[in-house]
Amino acid sequence: DTAAAWLEGRISGAAVSVLTQGIDRALCVVPRDEHALKVAEAEEILVGIAEYFPVADVARAVKKLRYVVDPDGEARAAREAHDDQRLRFTPDGHLVRVDGRLSPEAAALLATALDQVVDGWRRDDALPAAERIEGDDLLAQRRRRQRHPHLLALALEHLAATFLDNGALGTHHGVRPHLTLMVDADRLEAGLGGELTLPGHDERVLLPPASIRRVLCDSTVTAVITQGGCPRGGLADLLRPHAHDVLYVGRAHRVV
Repeated sequence: DTAAAWLEGRISGAAVSVLTQGIDRALCVVPRDEHALKVAEAEEILVGIAEYFPVADVARAVKKLRYVVDPDGEARAAREAHDDQRLRFTPDGHLVRVDGRLSPEAAALLATALDQVVDGWRRDDALPAAERIEGDDLLAQRRRRQRHPHLLALALEHLAATFLDNGALGTHHGVRPHLTLMVDADRLEAGLGGELTLPGHDERVLLPPASIRRVLCDSTVTAVITQGGCPRGGLADLLRPHAHDVLYVGRAHRVV
């Protein structure tokens, strides 16, 4: 039936590929003595769908066929997909690469939450000036679509920061979860930057001075002074009153 429909021009070559591979996969669990009959039944239905609907719809129909033919196998596959979810954070030059695999439900939840943040920014006209693309012409619409993945990344940062700041994630030994940024005063003054602790990694990620100064605009600072390491000027002068001969670990204080 599939070959005839293709030769007569009723279905496309892409639909043929989806049908042949999809039916074979869906019916691989059917007993051999029933296989030919089940293939014929499935083919009759799916070829009719392929004649009138796009290939994507045909692929969805084939997937639903697997649900009917092997419900236990599909349930097992769903459980395995749930157990196989993972995320990785890997330093990549000046950025950190985030990759992994999510279940459809988890991906939909995350995408919905991030889209809601971005939509809220646009609704409230809260996007930074650099992120705004004015106009309703085709070029502006295309540029907004191209910029959307960047806004999703900003939304993920915003959500994480919100949860960390409001204490919704609980505490560890009475302290709210936080990021740790190590900055030597002399190195900061010399323009050498600092080091950010990336959870799950032994090596810290280097941050340039501009990023450090931005983070320090709204953070809790703990002064730690060691012997022989306190140069004159700038931030060091602010910390100098705390200095002891050998080592001083000051109390954390809020800096805005």
